[in-house]
This record gives sequence, C-alpha cells and structure tokens, in this order.
Amino acid sequence: MRVLKNRIFNFICIFIIISVILIIPAFFIYNDIKGIIIDELGKSAVNIATTAASFIENDIESYKGLSFTKKYEKGSYDEIYYKKMNETLREIKKQTGVAFIFTENKISDNKIAYILDGEEPYSKFFSPIGSTGRMTDIELRAFNDEIAISSGLVNGRIGGYFVKGFSPIIDREKDEVIGIVGVELKIDYVKNIINGVKAMISTFIFIIIFLVTIVVNRILNMRAKSLSTDYLTGLYSKSYYENHLDIAIREAQLKGKTFSVSMIDIDDFKEINDQFGHIAGDKVLKSVAEIMQSNMRSLDVCSRYGGDEFIVILTETKSEHAFLICERILDRISSLDLHCDGSIINVSLSIGIAEWKNGMTSEKLIECADQAMYISKSTGKNKVTVYKGY
Repeated sequence: MRVLKNRIFNFICIFIIISVILIIPAFFIYNDIKGIIIDELGKSAVNIATTAASFIENDIESYKGLSFTKKYEKGSYDEIYYKKMNETLREIKKQTGVAFIFTENKISDNKIAYILDGEEPYSKFFSPIGSTGRMTDIELRAFNDEIAISSGLVNGRIGGYFVKGFSPIIDREKDEVIGIVGVELKIDYVKNIINGVKAMISTFIFIIIFLVTIVVNRILNMRAKSLSTDYLTGLYSKSYYENHLDIAIREAQLKGKTFSVSMIDIDDFKEINDQFGHIAGDKVLKSVAEIMQSNMRSLDVCSRYGGDEFIVILTETKSEHAFLICERILDRISSLDLHCDGSIINVSLSIGIAEWKNGMTSEKLIECADQAMYISKSTGKNKVTVYKGY
C-alpha cells in the first residue's frame, strides 16, 4: 500500500512539475500571440498600402488633379479616372481580403478629406470624394514624416477591432506628400482563435501548447509570405529580392561561382495605362510575370522591382546563358495575345543583364544591370543588353 501511495505521490509530483514547466511558456505564448498577430497584420496592412500608393504615383498628375480639386461637383474633376481608380482599389481589396482601403488628403492637422474609396458606391461605408473626417495622430505622422506606418489595435468605423496601415502618396519630382493610402484589416477571426486557446488551456494543456505553436507558425508564415510576395503578379517582392541578393553574393564568394542579374522594364507602360486603362495595365503586368516564371528555373528568383520593372537573379548563370534566357522571354512576349476593347495591346521589354564579379556589392550589380537596361531602351527597345563596362 505504501509503495502504491509513493507511486501515486511521485506521479502527482511529476505531473505538477511538468505542468508548471509547460504552463509557464504557455502563459507567455498566450500573452504574446495577440501582440505577434497584431504586429504582423500591421506589417501586412502597410505593405498593401505602400503597393497601392506606388500604383497611384505611377500616374501622379492625374491623382493630383483629383486631389487638389477645391469643390467636387459634377464636371469639376476627372470622373473617369476617379471611377477607374476606385475599381482598382476594390480589386486590391478583393485580392488581399482587407476590410477597407482608401486614400485621403490633409485639410488641417485634425481634419482629412477622402478622395478614393474601395467600397462599392452603394455601400453605407462608402466615403464620397471630398467628404471629411477626423485626422488621427498616426495619419498625421504619415503625412508629416513621409513614412509608412501601422496603428496597432484600434476600434474600427463599423465596430470591432482593426489594424490600420498608412503609406504616403509622394510626388517624386517635388518630394512632397500629396495624400496617403489607408488600409484596415479586421482581426475578429484572430480574436476567436485566441479565445479558443484560452478556453482549451485549462483542460488540454499539452495539446494547447502544440496547437498554439501551429497557429502562431501558420499565421507568421502566411504574413511572411504576404510581405515577400507581390500581390498583383505573384512574383517575389522587392524586399525579398534585396535580401536574397545579399545571400546570393555571399554564396558566390564562398563557392567561387558567379550568377547574373537581369533588369526588365516594360516598354511604354505609361502609354498602355493611358490608352487602355489601369485594369489593362495590370493584365499586362500579370502576363509578363507569368511568361517570366514559366521560362525560369525554380532556383531563380523573379521579383517585381517597381511599377513596371522586374528583376531576376539567375543562379550560377553566366551572362552568356542569361542572354539566351532573356532572348527566349522576348520571343514569348512578342507572341503575347492581349486584347482590350477590340484592340491588341502590343507589349515589348527592354532588358539589361549584369554578371556578378568578385568584389561587387549588391548596389553596384543592380546599377550595372540598370545601365544595361537603359542602353536597351535608348537604342530601340525590345532588346537585351549585357553590361560590358566592368
């Protein structure tokens, strides 16, 4: 009987010790989950807002004309541009799953005016052009400091909790902020996960820790993917490319090998947007991205570098082979069959290639590829140029 009691006592002691060991990290994990999710959602909101701002900056004069209109009456502003840009924001909202996306300009330090809105016009949440609202401190910082920033957890306009991200719309020629893009992400579904975790901890402590780890990892992986992927084309983002380029240089130095970088620019992309509209422009971007991906190896890194620019890291590839690959892409682009309102959209690319040489920095390598691309563009376009000025 004493042996049995000792065994039971030892079992209880071990159970308590293991439970305490597991409860302590579980307690901290639970308290940190909310902060991690909010932080990642904030980064995602800022990323989407920054991408939308870059679209607007591609046709900054049209947006300035819309933003600087003093009185919004019928015929007093470009209603066609206004309608198309609202459609673009609605498409971004659909593709990304954000709750709200909009643009605004600054009337004073405590008042804003809405310009574009991604809501349907018949929605009760739609903000007509020129309608006003209160300026928050975080919005004021985005305007005054010219920075992309997230809000943390705040109450939204329809109730519930949101994470907001803001990015300035900048007139690059004058280096001034003419508005900001706002993005709101709802976190009710995340809140339900947290409540479920809290309820389960009391009875399923071992399972809870395992499930929480899976949930956190999944959320972090999803958000990391959204930050490393361009939402429109599906290619890697510029930030992912920059990080990978540094890795590629280190690996090339260690292994004594080389690689090439290809800078790709769509010829006359602004004219395509002007003639056929931004929806057609998006279709061109997607089509070019698909052709690039289909003609690259899985170990190559295809990224969207800017509005109509792409950049590719061709792993362990000399410039001669990179030239052949890019020529093949030009050939595929020439047979691209894109139609808009009965018209054919002709697409061509100007491509520059630079091969990494020992001692080159990432900045120098990009500069060389960029110079080669501009040689292609200035000497007739629709061609590939290999940088030779090492």
